[in-house]
Amino acid sequence: MPCVVETQGLKIEIISIKLLFLILLLSFEVFPQIPINGFCKFNKFDVDSGFTSLFPLNYNGDSYTDLVLFNQSKKEIESLTGEQSGSFETPRNSRTPSEISRIQGMTDHNNNITGYVYCSRKRMKSGMISFSKNGKPSFQQEIKLKSYPDNIAIADLSGNGNSAILLSGRSFDGLSLLNIQNKKLKESRIINNTVYSFAQFMDINHDGFPDIAAFNLTSQCLDLFYNKGNQDYSKTQSFPVTEQIYSLKTSDIDLDSYEDIVVSKRNSIEIFYGSFNSSFDNRKVIATEYNPERIITGDFNKDGKIDIAYLDTKTGVLSVLFGKDNRDFYPEVIYFRKEGCSDLIPFYSKFINGIAVLNKNGSLYTLTNFTGVSEEINISLGVSQQGLNYFDHNHDRIPDLCFIDNTEHRLNLILRNSSGVPDIYYSIPLNGTFAKVYSDNYRDNATFYCYSAGEKLIEEVNLDYKHSTYDKKSFYVRNGIKNIRAEHNGNSEVKLYVVQLEKKKLSATVFNNISINYLNSNFFISDNVVDASSGEGSNSDLYFWQNKKDSLTLYSSSYTNNFQYPEFRYSVRQTGMRGILSFTGDFISSKNEAYYGIIKSNEPYTTVLLSRNMNLSANHIDPAAGLPDNNELYYTGAMNFKGTDKIFFNSPDEGLIKRIDIINRGRNFSISTVTDAQFAVDYFIKNLNLRNYHLVYIDSRENCITIKPIQ
Repeated sequence: MPCVVETQGLKIEIISIKLLFLILLLSFEVFPQIPINGFCKFNKFDVDSGFTSLFPLNYNGDSYTDLVLFNQSKKEIESLTGEQSGSFETPRNSRTPSEISRIQGMTDHNNNITGYVYCSRKRMKSGMISFSKNGKPSFQQEIKLKSYPDNIAIADLSGNGNSAILLSGRSFDGLSLLNIQNKKLKESRIINNTVYSFAQFMDINHDGFPDIAAFNLTSQCLDLFYNKGNQDYSKTQSFPVTEQIYSLKTSDIDLDSYEDIVVSKRNSIEIFYGSFNSSFDNRKVIATEYNPERIITGDFNKDGKIDIAYLDTKTGVLSVLFGKDNRDFYPEVIYFRKEGCSDLIPFYSKFINGIAVLNKNGSLYTLTNFTGVSEEINISLGVSQQGLNYFDHNHDRIPDLCFIDNTEHRLNLILRNSSGVPDIYYSIPLNGTFAKVYSDNYRDNATFYCYSAGEKLIEEVNLDYKHSTYDKKSFYVRNGIKNIRAEHNGNSEVKLYVVQLEKKKLSATVFNNISINYLNSNFFISDNVVDASSGEGSNSDLYFWQNKKDSLTLYSSSYTNNFQYPEFRYSVRQTGMRGILSFTGDFISSKNEAYYGIIKSNEPYTTVLLSRNMNLSANHIDPAAGLPDNNELYYTGAMNFKGTDKIFFNSPDEGLIKRIDIINRGRNFSISTVTDAQFAVDYFIKNLNLRNYHLVYIDSRENCITIKPIQ
């Protein structure tokens, strides 16, 4: 029932108390804990544009993997010499006599590289290629072909240590074998007058000799050829495939000692599992969010299971399906989307385990294992990141990360283990588009409120870590949201405060959790409000400025009494006011939250510092250059283990994070640079280990999260 409470100078009105029916409720949905085990470290390297394929090798014989970039339309390659920590020297370019379509390594019985084979689709040829210590290529033993090869597979067909080369392609006649005889390549035909777009060696019947699995582009069938000895092959089985495929790989996916066949198609990956009878009757189709045009396999998260990574070249999406037990896979993890990506490979170097992706626009990306935050590091997860925040799911003082991916419409959580390494990844679907996340971590549950400042929709995601379930609720408030805060009573019930500021009218909605619904109360607090601010602590007050005529008046109001009886704190006559910057934090070492405000005007600025335990300090100071007006650029928090809270702001034009120090008990302030942060948007400063505080921010150019130690 509505009621009105009069206070001196202000009117607080409890507008209504009613039962809010939620517009959406999805309860007890299971969410998987995806064990990324640190596999999320992102690096970018500049290369020359125009290259579309890459190949790993070690041409200088050291401990680090080198890379060769090429393009089947260019007579040129680029060599990248590997260095420690997965980096590379300055690229070197070399001219080639032919346009290279594919490169493949030849190995001996001990899996040591003995040479490299290339094919040139444009020139209808194949041959041997070698590299000098600095990556310069040379070509030998070339053979002219009668059609256009795309793909190479290599195996020792007879067990005598001599490798044979299998050629196939979407415009290649049949299948051909190349052998080295008298230091020359000789071609023999396996089958003619049909087209196999892909072909791979594999031991189908487990006799120790390589057979062949090939995709027949004409019949759209997967054909199997048995090795009868002396490089004589006969087709023995054929499986229909419903559509054309993007790629074909062979690998022991389920680690049962039988090779499996993996094909990628439009929005799916199909696995034909090998068995003792070579029937390939057991098959699994995995639906994918994007088109898996390039696929690779490997144990990327180092959990002893085989994973599948794919690249969609049209969208530039890199996605990974991590393996589980019983031939199952976790839901795919989207790692990034970057237009222009054209190829991917497994990338292994000294102490490095991961994936390399080439972008034809002049970039090379690596995704490897995260080992710690002692130095600057980038995390890539999701297509786009927004609303970056932290929480502590295990109450172990190891901050975890959360953010919204508005492209995929998901709330993503990164849980860190006791070593601080990103260990578990959660990705929860959202219905709306949001810019902020407020986290409320309570006992075994965590609740995340997704919203956007100035908007009216809130989507609540409540996670039960113990049972791996979640429920979602979406609801509206009456006016544009200013901030959100949650409190708990002894019965685990939550009270959610939503402060709203729209058209200079300040109001609040208080939601009391009752079963699956909320009892909500709406409070009108004041009109003519130009700014409002509050901290996140349970004892924080709401501070707001009321502007009437030429007078600015500061009030504080308590959350605990539902904002009734706001307390007058300060008033100043002000003309030409251009904005107010408001901050709350432990600025004065009193272990109590204080309020600090800066009134920006054409006159000298006015600063106000006050708390419950100190007298108000108000001062007029000369205007300070470089303070941005956008409140979203500011952050309040500590930056060392013993000091008071500081006020930070992002200076995008300078690419810097700066700090405001309150000095002389509020009589003045100073501005200094903390660190550089190019293209930073959402950010916070927090100690992610026991030695350093860290700047954590979203790099808007690379769409990644950067973690940077600060002094």
